[in-house]
Amino acid sequence: MIRVPDPIRFSLTADDYVAATRLHMTRAFYRNKLIKLTLVMGLLYAVLAFVVMGEWTWPYAAVAAGLGSVAAVIVGLGIAVSNHILIARRSRRIFAQQKSLHDEFEFSWDETGFDLSTQSARSRHDWADFRQWAEGADGIILYQSDALFNMLPKRAFSEDALTDIRERLGQAAVRQLTGWR
Repeated sequence: MIRVPDPIRFSLTADDYVAATRLHMTRAFYRNKLIKLTLVMGLLYAVLAFVVMGEWTWPYAAVAAGLGSVAAVIVGLGIAVSNHILIARRSRRIFAQQKSLHDEFEFSWDETGFDLSTQSARSRHDWADFRQWAEGADGIILYQSDALFNMLPKRAFSEDALTDIRERLGQAAVRQLTGWR
């Protein structure tokens, strides 16, 4: 593990905020809602197709199940694509509105936790206080709760620093979220 002698300074961009929000929202949305919604829709569409065809035989049941599955996948993909677009749009609007996100951030850490400060705020977080964390292509998000997280843009950190942060989270037994990115 490395010890960071000097704080790392960075400013977030709208793209950083979009990436973090997309990682957070996509994970929550797909994990809970979209998959369940697609399964329920597929079942409902299959029943509807089965009733509309009026034939109560296994070949018609197979056709109904296929039609239901295709309809559910089309609707699910439509929701996923629109959600992907809407996340970026809404995140950019929030980033523009929330002036504190435009401040320069100063980030330093040690064995027990990290300090994060801007010109308007200062906080200290122990590694073990985080519920979970997730990593995307552009950043890491550290969850204080299901809804509140700190974001770290990877572009601001060396690979050694990122490795050290990952190791400290692992030592504190903070669960890494994997899956959708």
